[in-house]
Amino acid sequence: MGEGNNIFAGTMNDGLYHSTDNGMNWTQTSLKDLSVLSLTNLGNNIFAGSLSGSVFLTTNYSVNWMETKISYNGVNSLVTLDNTIYAGISTFGVLRSTNNGTRWSQIGLNNQHVFSLAINGNNIYAGTGMQFPNLYGSVYLSTNNGISWDRTALNCQGVHSVAVLRNAIFAGTYYGDTDSGGVFLSTDNGVSWNKNGFNRQNVWSLVTTGNNVFAGTDSGV
Repeated sequence: MGEGNNIFAGTMNDGLYHSTDNGMNWTQTSLKDLSVLSLTNLGNNIFAGSLSGSVFLTTNYSVNWMETKISYNGVNSLVTLDNTIYAGISTFGVLRSTNNGTRWSQIGLNNQHVFSLAINGNNIYAGTGMQFPNLYGSVYLSTNNGISWDRTALNCQGVHSVAVLRNAIFAGTYYGDTDSGGVFLSTDNGVSWNKNGFNRQNVWSLVTTGNNVFAGTDSGV
């Protein structure tokens, strides 16, 4: 995640790192010995979601961190819309905080693994994974701040990443024992989807910058 000249990188089991020179050099922050799965910012406040179920907040670019406990394991994704923070978590769907993480409320997609969240205008997209009784993942859409969610037409093993570029929605999916996997594209808000690349590959992350879309796979970027 980038904020001004600052770049933050979460790792598995080794905490959070911070660079002030476009990634040439990295310094480990005081968030050590934990897995950081997600990052977002709200103004100058930076939030880090962990595998253990905590969200950490810094207001001074990682000099000090405050812990806010969500009480669910796996804060897979964090996004912000206006002054609200949304967290996609394992098993218990989407949580929301309107006070910088002091309190969290469960607002939707309960009993679902939410691996990825993305914002486009007032639309919130959630990528989900396999969870009984829903044997397939999909992309869900909320147009009312997470109060209700509609499932789009995508059916796959699991959506681990969602990215938006203008009116295009990209979904990075997991390749299991079906013919899914790769990147799917929708230009009609999820009414229809087409395979867009990386056939039969796991796509763990997607990011857009300018007119470019980058995909993180088992083979690299």
